[in-house]
Amino acid sequence: GHTWARLDETGLVTVGVDDFARRLVGPVDQIELPCGGSSLLQGEVGFRVGREDRWASLLSPIDGEVVEVNRALLAAPSDISDDPYGRGWICRVQPHNAALSLRNLLGGTLAHRWLEDEGGQLSASLAEVAGGAMADGGMPAADFERHLDQAVWQRLAERFLLRDETSKAGGDTNEEPEEK
Repeated sequence: GHTWARLDETGLVTVGVDDFARRLVGPVDQIELPCGGSSLLQGEVGFRVGREDRWASLLSPIDGEVVEVNRALLAAPSDISDDPYGRGWICRVQPHNAALSLRNLLGGTLAHRWLEDEGGQLSASLAEVAGGAMADGGMPAADFERHLDQAVWQRLAERFLLRDETSKAGGDTNEEPEEK
């Protein structure tokens, strides 16, 4: 799903998109935020981000009630691209059961390994599209999505962003955002 969740000392969970999602979508210039008071369900679409005529739906990493949305994103949606773990946070949620929801997310080393694997899968997918013309290794170039036609980009967005990864439970706990 490529969203993150960070539990704070008040018991609220801040939610945002991870670095992988921001790279796949490209510079965000539009957003559809959840409504305050609405319920989010872990593994279900929680919000959408867009660039030009392309929209990507992202999954909520947690169950709960939205108690605050980052309205500053309506005026500056590029904050999602520029600072996804800081100014680009999406919403704050009062979780129904934080322990259960967070247990379903990857953290620490497992999250980093998963992100590396996702990067490899994305590179392989792009190599298929490019007919093997891509250089091997590393992350795709910034703004790579701009060079993909709409159908290819949509398939990649659905493949990588609309998967419920809650079956990959576990992970070490630390203060880094949990990945979905």
